[in-house]
Amino acid sequence: MKQSKEFSLKFFSNRAKLLLSEALVNHLSTDASKDMNENNDQSWIWNFELRTEDDKVLTLSYENHSGNQLHLLFLECLTRIASEKTILFLVKVNFREIENYLRDENHLLAFPVEDFKVYEAEFKIIHNSLLISLLIRKLNTELNLDMASLFKNWVHLSLVVKNSQALLFVNALNKILLTNNSLQLIMAENAALTIILNDFPMDISILQGVVDEIFRSHNQDSSLKVVAVQ
Repeated sequence: MKQSKEFSLKFFSNRAKLLLSEALVNHLSTDASKDMNENNDQSWIWNFELRTEDDKVLTLSYENHSGNQLHLLFLECLTRIASEKTILFLVKVNFREIENYLRDENHLLAFPVEDFKVYEAEFKIIHNSLLISLLIRKLNTELNLDMASLFKNWVHLSLVVKNSQALLFVNALNKILLTNNSLQLIMAENAALTIILNDFPMDISILQGVVDEIFRSHNQDSSLKVVAVQ
């Protein structure tokens, strides 16, 4: 995985520095990360408890083994705001809200404005990882089966079975995000799931991340691309 750049804290808000200092005390990096990340691109793990009936996050914590302080800051921010929030609420959280949360005063930016695009990209990495973890847990609950079994031996399944399995996946996502079936499956093939997003409130990169996590456990020599069309 391409390493993210390191960031100077010099121009961060005092609130951001305080949260980061508290996070550094509670989440020290350890050599255990080498074993944990041998087959994993990210250097943190989300731990959480979901309330099944309304998808609210009851508890959320993380284990961090990264030296990237900006990632640690965003891990800490999401952990603090997620309590008693639903998956749908967390899907809609964006970088601007986090930046505003980290301001010392309303008129003072938490980060240098010229770096916003770079910081937003780094936030997206952390945010996506949380949503992917939450969705996989919830998908397992909604379907009452191991999600990995949907894509097991994918290339050997008939086209009819592929589309049937993929439709279960799409319908479950619509149910979780209360989207009135706005996510639509067009075709499931060996190498791709073709979908229409319509007004589905989730970036395709998150859908790809969910599929990657599920798919790789039983199909390590192949991949399944999520393709969005109009």
